[in-house]
Amino acid sequence: MSRARFFRRYKDAILFNRNLIIAAAGGFFASAYASQLYAEHESNDYANSIVTLAVEYCVYLPVFATMFYVDNRIRYRDPATGRRDSGRA
Repeated sequence: MSRARFFRRYKDAILFNRNLIIAAAGGFFASAYASQLYAEHESNDYANSIVTLAVEYCVYLPVFATMFYVDNRIRYRDPATGRRDSGRA
C-alpha cells in the first residue's frame, strides 16, 4: 500500500490523533511549568497537584476542541452553496 493511499484511507484517524497529541503536549508542558512556579512559592503538595491538574485541563480541552472544530468544520457544509447542511450532522 502506497503512502498516499494509506493517508487517504486513514486521514480522519490521523488528523484526530494529531489533534490529541498536540493538545496533550501543550497541556503537559503548561502543567509542568505551572507546577514548577507553584512549588517555588508554596510547599503544599496537595494544592500543587490540584493547580497542576486544573492548568492541564484548562489548556488541553480548549486546544483540542479548537483544533477538532477547525479540522471538521468544512465537513458539514454544502459545497455548492457554502451553507451549513444540517442533514449531514
